[in-house]
Amino acid sequence: MFGELNVPLDPKQPFTDYTRWRLRCSEGGRQIWHYLQDSELSNWPQTVGDKYWLGLPTELPELPPATDARSAARRGFEFYKHLQDADGHWPGEYGGPMFLLPGLVIGTYVAGMGFEEAERLEMIRYLMNRASPVDGGWGLHIEGHSTVFGTALNYVAARLLGCSADHPVLVRARETLHKFGGAIGAPHWGKTWLSILNVYEWEGLNPIPPELWLLPEWLPVHPHRWWIHTRNVYIPMSYLYAIRFKAPEDDLILSLREELYVEPYDQIDWVNQRNNINPVDIYSPHTRLLDMLNVVLGSYESCAIPPIRRKALDYCYNLIVMEDENTAHSTLAPVNKMLNLVVRAHVEGPDSLTYKLHEGTRRDFMWLGAEGMMMNGTNGSQLWDLSFISQALVESGFGEEEAVRPHLIKALEWLDECQIRDNPKFYKEAYRHTSKGAWPFSNRMQSYTVSDCTAEGLKAVLYLQEQMSYTPKLLSKRRLCDAVDCMLTMQNPDGGFASYELVRGPKWLEFINPAEVFGDIMIEFTYPECTTSVITGLAHFKRVFPDYRRDEIETVTRKAIKYLHNAQKPEGGWFGSWEFALHTPLCLLLKACHSSTRPKIDGGWGESYQSCVQGVYVQHEMSQVVQTSWATLALMYAKYPHREPIERAVKLVMSRQLPDGSWAQEAIEGIFNKNCAISYPNFKFSFTIWMLGKAHDLRFSPPQRSATNRKSLSKLAMSFNSSSENNSGVAREDAAAYLRNASFSRGDGSAPSAAVTAADLLNATSFDPSRLHPMAGISDKLDYLALDDEKTNALPGAGTALPSRGWSDDLCYGTGTTYLSGEKYAWCAIIAFGDVGSIYRGTNGVILMKGLALGGLYGFERAIHPYVQCIEFKYRCVAGKHDVWGSMAAGGISGAIYKSTAGVRPALAAAGIMTGLAGTWSTIPLERKRARVFTPHVVAVLKSSWRTIRFTSVLRVAEPSVEAELTNSTLRISSSSLGQLLMVTRGHSSTTSTGSLRKRGSRKRCYISACQLKRTNPFSPRSQFISLFYDLPPTDSSPSPSPSPSPSPPPTSAPTRSAQGGAPHPFPSQSHSSGSGSSSPNLPSHTIAADDEGRIYYLDVVQSPERTAEFGNAVLSRLPLSPPLIVQLVVRDRSGDVVQIHGELPFLVAHIALLRENGAQVVETPLAAIRL
Repeated sequence: MFGELNVPLDPKQPFTDYTRWRLRCSEGGRQIWHYLQDSELSNWPQTVGDKYWLGLPTELPELPPATDARSAARRGFEFYKHLQDADGHWPGEYGGPMFLLPGLVIGTYVAGMGFEEAERLEMIRYLMNRASPVDGGWGLHIEGHSTVFGTALNYVAARLLGCSADHPVLVRARETLHKFGGAIGAPHWGKTWLSILNVYEWEGLNPIPPELWLLPEWLPVHPHRWWIHTRNVYIPMSYLYAIRFKAPEDDLILSLREELYVEPYDQIDWVNQRNNINPVDIYSPHTRLLDMLNVVLGSYESCAIPPIRRKALDYCYNLIVMEDENTAHSTLAPVNKMLNLVVRAHVEGPDSLTYKLHEGTRRDFMWLGAEGMMMNGTNGSQLWDLSFISQALVESGFGEEEAVRPHLIKALEWLDECQIRDNPKFYKEAYRHTSKGAWPFSNRMQSYTVSDCTAEGLKAVLYLQEQMSYTPKLLSKRRLCDAVDCMLTMQNPDGGFASYELVRGPKWLEFINPAEVFGDIMIEFTYPECTTSVITGLAHFKRVFPDYRRDEIETVTRKAIKYLHNAQKPEGGWFGSWEFALHTPLCLLLKACHSSTRPKIDGGWGESYQSCVQGVYVQHEMSQVVQTSWATLALMYAKYPHREPIERAVKLVMSRQLPDGSWAQEAIEGIFNKNCAISYPNFKFSFTIWMLGKAHDLRFSPPQRSATNRKSLSKLAMSFNSSSENNSGVAREDAAAYLRNASFSRGDGSAPSAAVTAADLLNATSFDPSRLHPMAGISDKLDYLALDDEKTNALPGAGTALPSRGWSDDLCYGTGTTYLSGEKYAWCAIIAFGDVGSIYRGTNGVILMKGLALGGLYGFERAIHPYVQCIEFKYRCVAGKHDVWGSMAAGGISGAIYKSTAGVRPALAAAGIMTGLAGTWSTIPLERKRARVFTPHVVAVLKSSWRTIRFTSVLRVAEPSVEAELTNSTLRISSSSLGQLLMVTRGHSSTTSTGSLRKRGSRKRCYISACQLKRTNPFSPRSQFISLFYDLPPTDSSPSPSPSPSPSPPPTSAPTRSAQGGAPHPFPSQSHSSGSGSSSPNLPSHTIAADDEGRIYYLDVVQSPERTAEFGNAVLSRLPLSPPLIVQLVVRDRSGDVVQIHGELPFLVAHIALLRENGAQVVETPLAAIRL
């Protein structure tokens, strides 16, 4: 698998025959390079796309020179269309970081996998081409300076791939590494990879304990609150650290121990190297908090408790398995991909299916370019690139051209395939954000939601389906709404949008950033790029579907715009976190045009990645076509009034276009984590075509200088006046000069033949009186309205204990507190009736939601609602009456608060009135109030001595915070959940009209599912269908097939055994027939209930189909059935004859148990009785 190769000295020429390489794209966008043998060459010809990415001549003809912006854009797509794959997307490189390929090589080596010889040679060649021309080392990325991290890891990768230590490239790199002091100065990630390879000792790392995953999730330091890339790397890294995984020693590993260090390996004091990070690597230095934490964790590591360590390892391994299964073993990114691979290979071995799947998906990250084989930053950027070129072609006006149509149809088909249709299998358990309806960054197999990718994918689909007349409607409205639903869940409290999920952790977690080479890596952050993408995506969706969640979309948009205003830098720009120049979506404020990011002398823009590193704008040494296109698009979208900058930028981009219509690759385009650059080579096609196409419309359609234009220019001047002090003078001067020089000529149209009178206007059919309102039309131009809260201090009542603006606030206070106090008058009884857990959860819920302030009454009520209502109902059922004094006190307090802003005397008067009303209400017997409000009906009946047993029950629901009361008169519930049933039985004989309290039942497991329940509301003819499931006591172990009218013994709690001798079976096996069907003789039949008229209800199993089924109104597919089955309700009289029921049945509750085929395991299967 690995061995020394004969590596050429000159890396400028390919080490393999490049005419044998082919790129195959399959399975929804997977990109894998293959090296063909002689017999395969004739059946698989090389495409133009293959040749382009390999740096071979494409043999495409030269195109006629462009005469204007539109012809230049057309020439660009004429070339770019040849790079589109047959499945519809545009493949491409996503390289740049230099720490990825070593992880691929080291992980493959220690897992016992291998590479083809051609792959090894081209990876060595890539490393040789990317070595620094200054000192021969490697940096963090392809444009960075040499570091210990890059040099040590890439040196190791070259040696593992088969390059000799005496090769001139490695000799020079080793000299540079030794000048840095050797590999002991590598940052944390570098030391981890070297430890896995067994050329560094784990004692030399700061602790990576897996026990952090066992901490309570509400703690701010719990790993699930970290940024998704950080925590996904931390999981396998902590596992390997905890077990001290090391590759077996061999000659190559022993040799590397000598080559990487300046002192003998066995003499290094490893513990003292934990914080030894070379200054050339450090971007985020250790804080005192991090050093203190490392000391504490190091102390724990010396005395780790084995049971806790084993539990933590099991937890981490389960997370690794879930990540693999959620992503079809492709994982989120290459670092955790290879770490997961090492862990799974160590645990499951080389013969496992997981091993083979991981081995195959490695190649999804390997990309072959003109300089050799690299590792991409993910398994591609397929969706990201496709969405931009799709929008570019439509907005440029090329979409309707006959030659472009097939390409856009294929693009739409790929977008249809790429959308994530459902959440992954373990998205909750793996702490994933919802992804149903989203688009990923690469392909659907990766399965991760990204906010801006979802927005750009949605825009691309809307452009292609709604604006193009010839495209099929592949994505339904429901699927587009799913995308919007997903985006709406991703807005953060500050109004901005992050990348993969909501911001979960506090910003101070950055103080414990252990990576040393990256910034902003511990938690998610909100980004202007993601926010603007979502704003424009929602805006396009609202134009097509104006009625779907309109109010929520508008609210989200307003908050997002406010975030962008707050995030804008004083000089007018926004800090880029993913692409380090002006980002692609709309520049929302024109003052950005007068920021310090001015165009260069040649008319273009160029910014260095050092802007993100240093936090200030840093000019690139030359203009860049991609950044020039971004800036020019921003100016055009913002309707910048001066044409000269746009015209100069267009000329620059046109001058850089090659004869075949393409553009040459220039500086790296992207950035992440502030310090690492990454490539987006497809940007030089999509954004240049986009910009040139839109610039053509501007060039040949000059703006009309009319009164309307003067109004917009006035707004422009006001916008400039609000810019920063450094630029405001220039802005005002430019806007004023433009206004002075503009010539506003009178229109050529003739005057009206007759004067228009008021009567003519009033009689006109098009006259809209609403337009005369002073506020008419304000919503067309107003983004948001800022109110001065200080003005409210002058209102009446502002100086009182409860600030009030008048009667409206009094009404809010009064109704809110009256509801809270009157409905929850028994909340203080939580001490008497509730347990410690209820008290803790209720208090914690109050603190986490809104607090105890009066301004948060609603939040307070919502937080304590589950526990207060539970105790209130329990108190009612046990005591049988109201707490009169408590009700009167609650009424008095609420009445006083209601009029507290009016003065003392009105407050006392209101308190007296409310006290009297509460006392009167509380003295009414409880049973009379129930009879007045609800229509009684039987809740559940059991066959027990032929007496009706009515259950008066309280349902405590675990999730969400919803309570349900189950009495013999009402059932109130509003959500599907799991919970516990607190049962109180009330019984009566056939001659007794009202029963007395007999006993309190025990807690039973309860299932709730929105399926089937009939409740008649006396105030509304509408019925509500819900179902409640709980465990019924088992019936007698040997009942007769035809039940007799004589009383039967009470149910026993001992379950019967199955016929197969397996697990206990809570119901006996019977067989009944009915008019509506027959049951299988080998399947159980269960007695469910009996009613007051002596009818007995059975639930017969008809069949066990392979698929879920629907029977009547009981939708079995919505229940957790395993296996699914079909049942029928059989009603018999006391003689055993089948009774045909017409009309409404009392609703029934049942819970049966099924045996699996082996008879050894009980499958709990909740079922609801059905309505005939």
